[in-house]
Amino acid sequence: MTPTPRQGGHHGPRFRPQVAARGGGGGLDADTLRGVLAASRRLHTEALRRVEAFLTAHSPAYVAWSGGKDSTVVADLATRVDPDIVLAHFDTGFDFPETLEHQDRLAAERGWNLRRYRCGNALEEMIRTGAWDHEAPDLTIDGGDSEWLHVTRLGPAAMAAADTRANGWLWGLRASEAKRRLALLGRTRGVYQRADGMWACSPIWDWRDRDIYAYHAAAGLHLSPLYAKLEALGCPRSSQRTGLIIDPGGLRHGRAVWLKRGWPDLWTRLTAVLPRLKEDA
Repeated sequence: MTPTPRQGGHHGPRFRPQVAARGGGGGLDADTLRGVLAASRRLHTEALRRVEAFLTAHSPAYVAWSGGKDSTVVADLATRVDPDIVLAHFDTGFDFPETLEHQDRLAAERGWNLRRYRCGNALEEMIRTGAWDHEAPDLTIDGGDSEWLHVTRLGPAAMAAADTRANGWLWGLRASEAKRRLALLGRTRGVYQRADGMWACSPIWDWRDRDIYAYHAAAGLHLSPLYAKLEALGCPRSSQRTGLIIDPGGLRHGRAVWLKRGWPDLWTRLTAVLPRLKEDA
C-alpha cells in the first residue's frame, strides 16, 4: 500500500505524487522524483505493513511526535492505519517556536489527534540542578539528578501512556543516526519490549535521510520551517535537529552556533542564565 492523499482517507484514491519546483525553476525536484520510484513505493508499503502489524499486536498505542522530519513520517504512516491514534508531543517548555507552530498547523490540516504532555520546564531544571556538565567529554546532563530525564522524556511518556492506556508507542528512531541505535534496532528489527513492559516500534528504522525527504515529497507533507531556517544559516542537513533548543546532543551538532545566529534574542536570554553556553558558540 502506498501513501494516499489525506482527503481520500485510508482507503482513498490511488496515490498521486506531488509536483514541486524549487527556486522558481521548472520540472520535478530530486526528492519528488525519488518519491515516485518503485523502490520508494515498496519502502513506503513495507513501513505501513510494519505499523499495521504493530498496532494489531500492541494496541492501544500512541505516536511520539517531536515535529521533526522522522517522527512526522511515522505520524503520517500511523494515521493512515488508525486516523484517531494519538500523536503525543512531549512538551518540555524548551522547544523552538517554529516546532510548535508547525505541529499545530500540520495537525489542523491533516485532522491529526495531537496532544501535548508536560511535566515541567527543561530550562528551569537545568538551572535549578546545575545539571549541565561542561567538563564532561560527551557534554552530558548529570545522571545523578533524574529530574532532567523525568521532565524531558520519562514523565511525558508516562502521562501519554496513562492518558491513552497504551501498551506501546511508535517513533522515528533510525539506525543510521548512531552506533547504539544501530545495535538495538538491527537486533530487534525496530520492534522491542522495554524493561517496564511497554513496546516500542520504529517502522522506519532502516531508512536513510533521502528516504525521509522522499516520503515527505511523495505524501505532500510540509517540513518544519525550522529546517529551512537552519539551512539558510549554513547548517548542513546532517546537523539539522528540531529537538530541545539546547541539549547535549544539540551542542554536538553545533546548536549553540546556529542559535546565536538565528535567534539572537533567545540567545541573549539563555546566556543570561546559562553564561557558559558562550563557550560552545
